[in-house]
Formats: sequence, structure tokens, C-alpha cells
Amino acid sequence: MAMDGSDTSMDEVEELRRRLRSAQERVRSLEAAASAARVSFWVSLPPYAKPSYLSPSYTGVFGHEPDEASLLRFLDEVHPEDRPWVREGLYASFSSEGGATVGPYRYQHPELGMRFLRSTAKRASVLGEGAVCGMTEDVTDMVSAERTLDAMAGRHEAFLAAADELLFMLHPEKGQLDFVSAAAERYLGVPRLMVPTDADECVERFVAPEDRDRVRACFADAADGRKIDLEHRLISADGEVRWVWTRVQPLHDGRLMGLMSDISRRREAEARLEVSNQRLEELVAHRTRDLEAALSRQRVLAREVHHRVKNNLQIIAGLLVLQGEASELPDVRRVFTNMRARIETLALVHDHLVEAPRGRVGVAGYLSAMVRTLAVTLDHDQLRFVPRDSVADLELDLDRAIPLAMVANELITNAIRHAGDGAIDLSLSSDAEGGLRLVVRDDGPGFELDGARGVGTGLVRALAAQLDGTLTTGREGRFYVSLRIPERPTDSSTG
Repeated sequence: MAMDGSDTSMDEVEELRRRLRSAQERVRSLEAAASAARVSFWVSLPPYAKPSYLSPSYTGVFGHEPDEASLLRFLDEVHPEDRPWVREGLYASFSSEGGATVGPYRYQHPELGMRFLRSTAKRASVLGEGAVCGMTEDVTDMVSAERTLDAMAGRHEAFLAAADELLFMLHPEKGQLDFVSAAAERYLGVPRLMVPTDADECVERFVAPEDRDRVRACFADAADGRKIDLEHRLISADGEVRWVWTRVQPLHDGRLMGLMSDISRRREAEARLEVSNQRLEELVAHRTRDLEAALSRQRVLAREVHHRVKNNLQIIAGLLVLQGEASELPDVRRVFTNMRARIETLALVHDHLVEAPRGRVGVAGYLSAMVRTLAVTLDHDQLRFVPRDSVADLELDLDRAIPLAMVANELITNAIRHAGDGAIDLSLSSDAEGGLRLVVRDDGPGFELDGARGVGTGLVRALAAQLDGTLTTGREGRFYVSLRIPERPTDSSTG
């Protein structure tokens, strides 16, 4: 039977190695794609002087080896005019939860010369206290393209400003045109002298049918003393349709002056822009689907990691059981039992994280499962968990959930040792200040926390300090040990 167990363990180890190799290959593929796109990923920890992780594409983007990387060197190679606001933006990302995007800014690449970079950074506490995860991409080509487009737009606007515009004068009471400029031939397709003097006839001949009422209303509003702008279509004598912008304003002598400008190119550009926007929306939707798929794969990988960690911890717990049963000394067996309880407590955390979509542990559900497990492991059938409604939906990050669970485990183990077979109650509640209070009550004689020198008590003190918590003991009918930990902004409720 021992050999069969060893074979099974070896098979699991080989499967873990295979999955690890597969994950490493996927990471290398992502890093290769980032390198081809001239994108570098990095992670920095306080005091942020040097990055803790750099993707292989770092050298291509920044121009020097990763072991030479530092925040000061990076800022020295940023263009002096851009350096102050780049520094300010990056420091803002280090100190705020919202993160920041900086750029494009100029960067002196040792080999490629002046390049344009853009950096995005955001706090990532899951990687460590104060950790910042960032991405820097070379956007030189994008900036060059934008400048080219800006120059083209400037030339287009200059062309429109220099183009001949149609000027006309209209007498609203007589309903006749007093004057049209020479551009009438280009706009209307007839020589200037052949343009009808009757204003309504001009509207009927040269304005698109669907726009005629709006043009007549424009003339009527202008005659009432208002300046009117209108976009409408003209149809020339040869059937050419063009969009024009017309401004009509009253003069002091009662006449109306009109200025007509050809905006067909602008309208065409707007139509092309609309098509481009639609294509861009399709590209964004496609990219969003890709990112969601990548996030889903990351979550699956994280669940797999937690599942494997849980299995490995359970194997270790099983080995401790076997080792403890092999000893005839009660003290030795108790040590192995306590170690098994601690490891099973850790395994339960990873078991809950397998189904946690956001990488956070539901505390009430976890502690309830832990109490059931300890009742079996420690052979104590009067162990109960009493949650309060205020924490029914509370979730904690991994760096808070594990220390809290370990404290609960040690306090329960200690209570069983001191209280014997009596009832032991574990409760969790929130207080008026938003903090959490974990309490273990038993019917034993109690003990002085300050005078205790055991391994378990020392572990409880260390974990309480890690949580910035406060330990107290007392008696209110029954002896209790209480751990109070302050509120932290990352604590949340699923409700």
C-alpha cells in the first residue's frame, strides 16, 4: 500500500511539473508578443528605487540591460522638459489606488535616439504591500502618425479658408436677390448674370427639395433681426449635389447678407469618420473579448494553483498523521496533531480560493468549515462557530484571511488543552468603528496571555501584530480570548 501511495504521489508531481511547463510556455509566448509590440511590463516594490520584475522586452524598449534599471536612470533619460510631469505622474501611481497613465513623453534611447513612450502604472497589493504593476510601451510610430494627421488637417483647413465663397444680398420685402458673387457659377452651375433675381425661384431651382422649407425659414428668421447658420444641400444646374454652410444676417438697411461655403469635403470626412468610428468600435469590442478571455484564463490558472496547493498541503497533513500515529509518546502525538491542524487550516483557505472569482475569502463560510474540520482533527464534538449578521457577507484578502484563520486555529487548540471536553465557541463580529472582533470562549480556568510562553501563544502574538490587532483576555461568565483588528479599505462585503 505504501508503494501505491508513492506511485500516486509521483504521478501528481509529474502532472504538476507538466502544468508548470505549460504555464511557463504560455508566459514566454506572452512575453514574446510584448517584445514584438515594444511593450515592457514591470513590477516595483517600496521604496521603488529599482524594479522587482522586468519582462524580457525591457531592453528593446529602454535600450539597456535589466540589471542596470533604476528609477533614477529612467528619469535621467527622459527629456528634461518632460521629466517633471513624468516624475509627478509616476509618483502619483505609487501613492494612489487609482493608478495613472503618463505620456506620451520623450525618452532618449541609447541606440534608437529620441523615442516616445507611454507608461501606465497601478497599485497591485496582491503582489505585496505597496506593490505597483506597470506597463511601458513605445508609441513613437503612433505619435508620428498623429502629427502627420494633424498636419494634413491643417492643410485641409487652410484650403477651405482660401476657397472662394458665394456671397449674396437679399431684399426680404421684395423677395429678390440684389447681388451674387462670381462664385455662383461654381456653386450653382450657371453664369452669375443668369442667376434668377427672384429669391423663391432660386430656392426652387437650386436647393434640394428636402431642405427648401428650412432655407425659407432661415430667411424669415434673419428678416426678424437674427443671425442664422444653416447647413443644407444645393443642386447645381448640371445636377451636382453639394453640402453648403450658409450664414444669413440682417443689415442696417433691412437687407440680408448671406455667405455660402462649400462643406462637402467636411461632410464626406464626417461620413468617413463615422465609418472609422464603427470600425474602431468593432476593434475595441474584439480587443475587449480577447482581454476578457485572457482574464478568464488567468482566473482558471489561479484556481488550478490554489487547488494544487490545497492538495499538497493535504498530503503533508496526511504524512503528519502517519508520523504521529507511529509514535507512542502522547506529547509527540499532540505536536503532530497540532501541526496537522495548522496545515489543514491553510489548506482550507486555498480550497475556498478555488471558487473565489475575485481572489478573496468569504470569512464566515471559511471559519465555519474550519471549525468543522478542527472538530474532527482534534476529536472535540462541542466546538461551535457563532457568526454575527454584520459579517455574514464579509470577504478578506489572502494576506488578512490566513493570519486571522491561524489565530482562530491556535486559540481553539489552546482552549481544548485548557478546557478539556467542555463547550468551545468561536465568534466573529464587527464593532462600531468598523473593525473585526474574533473571540474564543471556553469553560476552562483560563490563563494569563502575558505570562504564556508556548509556541502557539507566540504564533498568536506574531499574527496579531501582522494584522495590527489587539489581544485581550477576560471572563464574562466564561473565559475568553479576543482579537480585535482595525478596518482596512480593502475589506468588502459581497452584498
